[in-house]
Formats: sequence, structure tokens, C-alpha cells
Amino acid sequence: MRATCYEVLSYGPNKAIRTEFSRKLINSDLDGLIFDYAMPEPTEIPVGFGDAPLTMRAAQQVIEEGGAVVSEWSDIKVDIAQQQAQNDEQQAANNTQVATTLSGLQQQFAGATFRTYGAGVYIGSVEVRSAWVDANDGVFAYFDTAGTARFPAGVADLALPTAQIAALDVRALPGGYATDAVHVLSSDSTGQLALYVDSQGRVVAPGGVVSPNSLPAGIASDPDGMLRINGLRMVPTTIIDCEGDSLTGGTGSSGGQTYPVQLSALLGGRTVNNRGQGGTTSTAIAARQDALRTWVTVEGNTIPASGSVNITSVSTELLTGSGDFTSVGWLAGVYGTLRKINFAAAPGNGYTFTRAASGAAVDTSAMLPGALFKPDEQSRQENIKLIWSGTNDARWLKNPDGSPLPGADGKPQIDYASMERALGNVRAMVESLRTARKRFGLIEMLNGTGEGSDSTGTGLTNYQFVIEYNRRLRDLYPGSFIPIRYRLCDPTTGRLRPEYASDLIHLLNSGYAIVAQECAAYINWRGW
Repeated sequence: MRATCYEVLSYGPNKAIRTEFSRKLINSDLDGLIFDYAMPEPTEIPVGFGDAPLTMRAAQQVIEEGGAVVSEWSDIKVDIAQQQAQNDEQQAANNTQVATTLSGLQQQFAGATFRTYGAGVYIGSVEVRSAWVDANDGVFAYFDTAGTARFPAGVADLALPTAQIAALDVRALPGGYATDAVHVLSSDSTGQLALYVDSQGRVVAPGGVVSPNSLPAGIASDPDGMLRINGLRMVPTTIIDCEGDSLTGGTGSSGGQTYPVQLSALLGGRTVNNRGQGGTTSTAIAARQDALRTWVTVEGNTIPASGSVNITSVSTELLTGSGDFTSVGWLAGVYGTLRKINFAAAPGNGYTFTRAASGAAVDTSAMLPGALFKPDEQSRQENIKLIWSGTNDARWLKNPDGSPLPGADGKPQIDYASMERALGNVRAMVESLRTARKRFGLIEMLNGTGEGSDSTGTGLTNYQFVIEYNRRLRDLYPGSFIPIRYRLCDPTTGRLRPEYASDLIHLLNSGYAIVAQECAAYINWRGW
């Protein structure tokens, strides 16, 4: 048995398409008759109908793939109507949200007039080009000649509504909300940003970068214009600290042409501090930066009320090499200077501590494993750091007499525990930086002229240590790794090239120039 069916699709006033098709009765049940499906063929297609027949074929495909047998065109029309209703509802909500946002913005500038000015109009030392002012010409916000938006110190005294300024809230920005925002300072009821601190440490508003003279509680501005939130500086200073050992100190250079000095010249005379000390391990370099704790015992277990006291032990050899090296900080809460006066003394000895001001004597006998010495590094921890460490860390296992401890193959073995300790010290130095955006670079460890792939004994072991250490360091901080060996070492053997070396490991001015060039390229690439 077959049935002839007709389908009429109306798509406008007095416009319709009529389709005729037949179906074969294949079954019946309590719910009704079940027909097979036959391709509908439009019999009358008016001019301008467009792609409507394709819509019907698409409906056929949905029916066949979904396993349905019968589909009513009225169901499709109902679905379309429901979707349109949902769209209309969402559009209405969007319109309401936009109206609320606009209303809030209008209230913020209610009664304000935007004015422009010629040359010669100043607020303090800043020349003003335009400003929002109240009825008494009190300035609410103004723009300087560079287009930077600013708030004057007297904003709280104006007749304009200032609740948005007085009630700025400081909170962390949800991830993914704005790629260049670090902290939200203010937003409206819909979550739209009114003010925020960007990744450069600047306060940003819709009109541009804001440099307010008066700031809400919890927010402070340093002399260079960078922001602090609850004491935490948003970005480091532009000062660069070069942390390291004798390679950083410049052993082998002449005329003071260390890599920090040459780096400063490449960066236009920028302040670059040389913090290198000869013979120091990565542990000592980290401890000098207050990245690791240092325990000290004093003679007589007492810090006197004034003057100096001899140090009987130091858990970490902070000061090494030759010269008058000191570290200023707090010993058991007393501020003063730790100085090594006898570099020939056994490790941990030959130190004195001199307190900065007289005060009560401090008994340290109950302080175990000793009194804590805390270097005064807080301001330095807000600088950019270039770290070159690990050269003096142990590279191969040793017997008690200091000779190499051979492995099963009879060759010296890499000291992997020392390698992990050196990498851990780098992590500690990075974590000690006290800014929301840490800025640092890690210079590749250098091997000597006698250490290459063609070496034997400890020379080969040292070379293998350097290669493995650099690989792990690069894996830990891929974006902060500064390569230098590709320019300083032989591409075949990996040995330090003699034309750059002043001895087995240290560099000539030309070698330090390459290190400075690579660091300058890194700083410029970073935009620091």
C-alpha cells in the first residue's frame, strides 16, 4: 500500500512551495502507521525561492542518519521558533548590560567638561593638553603632551563624584581576563576594567597610562613611577646585578673590561653592578643574595653592645677570593657588617661582625645551629639579575684524599648530587626575587681549554658535567637561558678556544666582550 503526501512550505506573504511525494506503508503499531521515506521532489518552485530545496534535502539527511522514519515539517518550524526566542532573550539581556555599563560611565563623569589647552598650561611640572574639569575648573583627570592620563593630588577635594577613585580595590586578576593585566584596581558592576596594573608595572585606564599623584591604600609609587601593591613592586628596576664567581668578577681581564662593564657600555651607560667573587660556589652565590639561610656562631656566644666580634663558624662560605669583601645585614636581629679579614683561614673562619649602632648585648648560646645571618638584599632583589654560577661546584666524585673516585669502567664519575645542588641553588635565587614579574637571565656554564669531548680523565668528566648541567638548566628555564659556548668553544671538541682564554678557564677582554654581547642581546630581546 502506498500513500501520496503533499507538503507546502510558506516563506512569505502569498509565497509558498508545494511538494508532492509518496510513501509505502511498511508497518503499523499502536502509535499509528509507519511509512518508508521517499525523496520529496518539489513540483512548483517559485522564482526567487533560493536555497529552500537544499534545506529540505538537509532535513532528509538528518532524518536518515538519526534513524528516524517520519519527520513532520511543523517540528522543524517549532525548533526554529524556539531558537529565535532564545536569541531575542539573549539580545535583550545584552542590551540591558550595555545600558548599565553606559549609565555607570556617565555617572562617573557627571557634570564634568572636557577642555583642551594651548601651550603653557601646567599642573606641577607637567604640561597639560586637555582635562576633565568640574564647574569650578577643578581638574578630575588630565592628559599631558604625550597623551598620558594623570590624576592630580587634589582629586578628593573636587565637587565631582569621586567614589570610584576612593574605593579602588586591589585583587588578583582572573587568568585569561586580559593578557597584559597583572592586578585590577577598579572595575564596574559588569566586570569591565576601569583601572589596572599592566605587566610593565604601570596603571592603565581607557584613556591611557595613569600616573596618579595620590593613590589608594595598599598602592604606592616609587620615584621611577613604577607601582607597588601591598609593598610588592610590580616590575624590577632597570638596574642589573651580575651575580657570580671569578668569571663575573673579571679574572683575566685588563683595564677593568669585565663583562658587566662592557655590558653597561652596550646598554648606553646603564647601571650594571658587578657582584662576582672569585672561588665561590653556587651555594655561596645564593646565600649572599639571601636565597639560602646562613648560620653563624660568634666568639663567647655573645654579640657585644658595641664594636666587633669574631666569628667562629659560618655554615656557608659567603665571602671568598682576595680583597675586602663584606656583606651587610642582620645577625640575630642586630644590623651590621660581616667581613672576612683572613682569607688564609680555614673555611668558615676568619670573619668578624661589626654592629652598626650600639645597643643591648645579645646572647646567642641558645640559638641552634647558630645565629641567623640575613643579608640586607631586599632592594637588590628588585633588580634585574644575570646569574652565572656553578663553575666552582664539584664536578666529579672524590675519594677522602681528594683523588677521583673511579666507576666500574675505571674512569672518574660525574657528581650528580653536586649538579642537582647547583640547579637547586639557581631555583632558590630565582624564587628570592621580590617582584610580581621576575626578570633574570641565566648564563651558560663554561668549560675550560683542557675540558672537551676529546679529553681523558677528569677533563672529560668535567666536560660531560658542563654539557649535562647546561642541558638541565635550559630545560628548567628555556626562556631565560643565555648561550655563550657556541661562540667561545671549539665546535668540534667543545674546548674553550685559546684565543679567548687568559688561563684554563678565565677569559681575556675579547672573551668577556662576547659574554657582554650575548647578555645585551638577551636584555634587548626581552625589552628590559
